[in-house]
Amino acid sequence: MARQQIPDFLTRTEGEALLGVPGRRYPTGHRNYYLIRFLLGTGLRCQEAVLVRVTDLDLSEHRLFVRHGKRQRHEKKPRRRTVAFSQSLGEALREYLDSRVFASEFLFSTRYGGPLDTSYVRHMLARYGRRAGLGRRIHPHLLRHTYGTWLYDEGVPLSTIQSQLGHDNLQTTATYAHASGLRAARDVAPLDF
Repeated sequence: MARQQIPDFLTRTEGEALLGVPGRRYPTGHRNYYLIRFLLGTGLRCQEAVLVRVTDLDLSEHRLFVRHGKRQRHEKKPRRRTVAFSQSLGEALREYLDSRVFASEFLFSTRYGGPLDTSYVRHMLARYGRRAGLGRRIHPHLLRHTYGTWLYDEGVPLSTIQSQLGHDNLQTTATYAHASGLRAARDVAPLDF
């Protein structure tokens, strides 16, 4: 069995620095700011995030329906799951929907109403990461790892994180426990004598 690689993730300070880069007074910067918040607050894969429709959101219940989840090779249809998100992200999404310039069925769209291309999101995040001075390549899956690690640090059970991320195997999710020493240090601290 291949050994799982421990995922890299952003600290809270790095996440805030990344969110500080998009020029929110411009329509694309405004959209990109909320897209980054969305990725950090839901842990969706890039392909899943760009295909989220406004109708997939339930802002009153703080959840979204993922219709285009990753599928295994033997599966014919994409997997579906429900993902919960925080009240603060719900408020941010409501603010975004009330102020967005590009009208579309997709939550994050091009100016013509179509879904964003995943390559655009990858290049945008890499560019913003450089401008934020983060010193490493920033990509959508790094934000997914960040989400999983932050959840673990907050004490969320691995089984819940597994469900949120849509992992088949709990061992895949367990890599987030190894990524963060913060919770381990907190859990072991009472053993001081």
